Amino acid sequence: MSRYGIIQSIKSALEGLEVNVRDEPRFIHTTDTLVDPTLEARENLPFFTITAGPETDDMGLYGFSPINCNFKLDMFGFTDGALPSEVEDERKSRLSKAAEDIIRAIKKKLTDPTWLDTVNCDFSITQIGPITVEHMEMDDPFAYISMPLSISYLDDVQTDTDE
Repeated sequence: MSRYGIIQSIKSALEGLEVNVRDEPRFIHTTDTLVDPTLEARENLPFFTITAGPETDDMGLYGFSPINCNFKLDMFGFTDGALPSEVEDERKSRLSKAAEDIIRAIKKKLTDPTWLDTVNCDFSITQIGPITVEHMEMDDPFAYISMPLSISYLDDVQTDTDE
């Protein structure tokens, strides 16, 4: 499986995942492009950008064996969850609760045996994190969520064909 295929697989797994924001169900939207949360419509929140990060390849002695590839998948996004009039108090706000619910839902999905069966050993998520949640001071309160994934996969470059 290629890096692009892995990105699309994780992107489709998270697209439409139900989370709780402001005590109401919402669905995660995903993209593979960089976005600005202030330009997104509120009904599109929460959303995540999923892009490939750095990759390392381990080759065989003569280069004929399949390559063990490891790369970081940069997964970050934004959510709302608080009213502009709410004041953040030691991360006890509804915005913090919304961000934590999103993290919990994503971790549950990516470790769910049913989803892992659909991947069919094409790749393995070897690490989730370090997870970062930061509150942004903009016109509206947003939370920035970063959940990088470390991915390991086997890439047999000898069988790839250029189309």
